[in-house]
Amino acid sequence: MVLKLTARQRAMPAESPAEVEEIRRWSRREIAVLAALLVLALALYLLNFHVMQVGTYQDDAHYIVTARALAAGKGFSLISLVDAPPELNFPPGYPLILVPVVLAVPHSLDALRLPSIVFTLAAIPLWYLYLRKRFAAGWTFLILAAGASNPLIVSHSTMVMSEAAFLFLVSLLAVIGDQIPSGKPLAGIVVAELAASVTALYFVRSIGIAFAVGIILFLLVRRHRLAAGAVGVGFGIPFFAWFYRNASAAGKLQLSSYQGQFANGHGPQQSVVASPLHIIPRVAGNVFSYTTNGIPSVLSLDVLTNHIQHVLGALHLSWIPALIGLIVTVLIVLGFARRLWTQPGLLEFSIALYVGILLIWPWAIPRYLHPLIFLFYLYLVEGIRCAVVYISRVPFVGKRGWRGWRIVVGAVVLLTVLNLARDLEEIRFPVRDRTTDISIGSLWIAANTPSESIVMSSYPLPRSLYTNRRMAEIPTSNTTTADGYLAAVDKARASYVLIAPPLVTPKTTTLDHANSGVEAAIAASPGRFSLVYKDEADNVRVYRVLAVGR
Repeated sequence: MVLKLTARQRAMPAESPAEVEEIRRWSRREIAVLAALLVLALALYLLNFHVMQVGTYQDDAHYIVTARALAAGKGFSLISLVDAPPELNFPPGYPLILVPVVLAVPHSLDALRLPSIVFTLAAIPLWYLYLRKRFAAGWTFLILAAGASNPLIVSHSTMVMSEAAFLFLVSLLAVIGDQIPSGKPLAGIVVAELAASVTALYFVRSIGIAFAVGIILFLLVRRHRLAAGAVGVGFGIPFFAWFYRNASAAGKLQLSSYQGQFANGHGPQQSVVASPLHIIPRVAGNVFSYTTNGIPSVLSLDVLTNHIQHVLGALHLSWIPALIGLIVTVLIVLGFARRLWTQPGLLEFSIALYVGILLIWPWAIPRYLHPLIFLFYLYLVEGIRCAVVYISRVPFVGKRGWRGWRIVVGAVVLLTVLNLARDLEEIRFPVRDRTTDISIGSLWIAANTPSESIVMSSYPLPRSLYTNRRMAEIPTSNTTTADGYLAAVDKARASYVLIAPPLVTPKTTTLDHANSGVEAAIAASPGRFSLVYKDEADNVRVYRVLAVGR
């Protein structure tokens, strides 16, 4: 049985020693349940430790290489590439987090996974604090269990990616936001915490700017004008300083590749946004994609539909999974709208802007929903409860004795079970077994070539994590000729050329155009190259450069 405390009971001391003891006993019980949940979550994350190979995402290679550059005092640059260009696409927040690990364990890629585990686990108690102010303990732990076991949370808990750190900062911001009083001046420490949090969010992931704008708007709506100005200045100074750094490093004012893709509309749904009117079909496409695929996938509902898809198709009922996604999305939006209408908070303003950016983005990717996972379950519970209230007002249903809470509990428990089913499936059949192995050939280079060697390959940054050598990229243009490939080898002063299939899932042994082209050029240049490593099973070869062309 869940002990429910009213707001008055939580805010005021109990009137009798017996009540005091009861509250303390339940508090100890909640702490024990939270500790058990953290232990179980840690066990699940550790089982997931090697599901994904480091470097597979390519973004993680950027983070690691720049962290190593910062640790070596080489600035925020891609030191694994031959010309060591400055990093202009990613902010430095997450690489800075990795620097202590790089300094402590410089040659371990697995050690770099640990910050993600720590940040994911640290987010759970923060969400407990946020949810406990809104629900009784039983509901709070149901939502926490669903969020902590969510496959997106589990998979990113052991990746060298910024998602876990971003999730932690969002949860921290949620707790700080609960300290904002209505109609009273903000304490200076709260303003400082808000400015620091949104600055950290931006420097971990650029989309954190949505939270900065959302917080400033929220403070203005609540008539905390002085606090809004202070947060704006506290965020604006480092923001413009970093903007100036990027402009100076690039030698001109330009957008990063991701920002350029957003501005120009390059993506799988639209090619170029020539006018604001072209944003409308993009938003419509993203709404459809997230509703029918993104949100159902993130909430593990595809576990149910994927196994019966062929049956649904045979019965001409293939529209049912899309309908389920639509219903779940409507319930989440209903819960969000109810929360925004009845108890609007700082987080709701920021989430609205964050979701707005996702809908305008050139493509819809479920991974972008990672920081919203716990809130999805919160809003889903609110949405179902709201729907149940409306349904219970129907005379016939009301007379039957509608027990809406059972539906809510059943839905959250079902989603948690589906989460665990997907988690266990990923552990049994890890993604790394279905993805090109970056280490094949790369580890041979690390063990058998001089440390000053320069290696040319496709995907040079991910492979540099395993070769531990400076890298150059094989030209990717489809118009490159044999002479062009050889000229690129000479220009990079490459000592070795690594030929391997592309980094894709499911993995393939077929070479892409660039690798086929450079190998054909090597075969047509006898005396300039020597085959020093060959892996028939994975179609990987390493050639040593014997002579520079004239």
